[in-house]
Amino acid sequence: MCCIRYSMTILLLLACGMLSILDAASTTSIPPWQAHWIWAAEEEGSEMLLARRVVDLASLPESARLRITASSVYKLYINGEYIARGPARSAPHNQSFDVLDVVDFLKEGRNVIAIRIHYQKGTISYHHSGRAGLLAQLDMSMEGKTHTVATDSTWRVFDDPSWDKQSPRMSRFHLEVSDRVDLRLIELAQEAGAD
Repeated sequence: MCCIRYSMTILLLLACGMLSILDAASTTSIPPWQAHWIWAAEEEGSEMLLARRVVDLASLPESARLRITASSVYKLYINGEYIARGPARSAPHNQSFDVLDVVDFLKEGRNVIAIRIHYQKGTISYHHSGRAGLLAQLDMSMEGKTHTVATDSTWRVFDDPSWDKQSPRMSRFHLEVSDRVDLRLIELAQEAGAD
C-alpha cells in the first residue's frame, strides 16, 4: 500500500513549480474533489463517530486512490482490514489529507469502507479547535473511466457505541473522549455483512 500525505500548501507549491521533492506525476492525475464534509447531527454532540459506505464492484478496478481527511483523527478499514490512521497534524485553515492506494484491499462484489473518527474539540499546542467532519473520496479507474465514491448524504454515520460518554476525562491535557471502551461494539461497523 502506498500512502502519501499532502497538505494544501504543498499542493499549491507543487502546482506553481516551486517544489520538486514530490513526484509531480502522483498529483497531476487526481480528479477534482466531489466529496462533501459529513458528520452526525449537531444535537447529538458526537465526539466519536463511525461512518461507512458499501461499494459494489462488478469487477476489480485497475487503480483505486482514496483521498481522506478528518477533524481530528480517523482510522480507516476496508472489508474489515485496518488500512491507515491520519491525517497529519494541520491547522483547520490548512487541512492536510492523505492519498492512499487501496486497490489491493478491494474485491469483486460487496466492499465496505468503514471509518472511525475522533473529533478532538479541545485546544492544545499542536491542535487548534475546528469543526467536526470527515471528507473522503475514492477514485477508481475501470475500463478507461473514473468511478468516484465520495462522502455525501448516502454514507451511514452514527455515534460510536464503544465509547462510554459518561466516563470522566483522563486529564485536562488529554483530548481523548474517555478511557472506557468496549471494542466488541465497534466490530459491527467494520464487517462487510453489517448494515
